[in-house]
Amino acid sequence: MGEYELRKQSGRAKRVKDSAAKIRRRHHIAARQEPIVTDMKSKVNRTGATKFSLGKATTELVTAIVGS
Repeated sequence: MGEYELRKQSGRAKRVKDSAAKIRRRHHIAARQEPIVTDMKSKVNRTGATKFSLGKATTELVTAIVGS
């Protein structure tokens, strides 16, 4: 659709079209992501990254992780 035709449309029609595009984009991104929430320890273990170390973590982070 050309620029002239877009200008001729009403503002509501433009918003509806933009809203539909946002919804399609959101569904496309959601389909690529993992459906469940995983904690960082299991994600690190799954990806084979280095061992999870709390040596340089802040005390607030350490207490939050240990407490969970």
